[in-house]
Amino acid sequence: ISLVSLLYIDNALLKLAVGTVPNLCLFFILKCINLVEYFQATNKPYFYKKVYVEGTDQFNKKMAREKRSSKSAKTTKNK
Repeated sequence: ISLVSLLYIDNALLKLAVGTVPNLCLFFILKCINLVEYFQATNKPYFYKKVYVEGTDQFNKKMAREKRSSKSAKTTKNK
């Protein structure tokens, strides 16, 4: 793609766009494929950190669980 754009396109801006954009797209696609293959080969999860967004039901349930566990930890320390 780069060679064709350098040889046959006379407009500098068009030459830059045709030579750069497809190559960047292909690079990122190949990087994604490479990472997927790596995670599948090593049996690792793609995502491992669970994030709770404030204001959602999951966040509220998590905060309630933490509050209950901290209260129970305090009462066991006092005994």
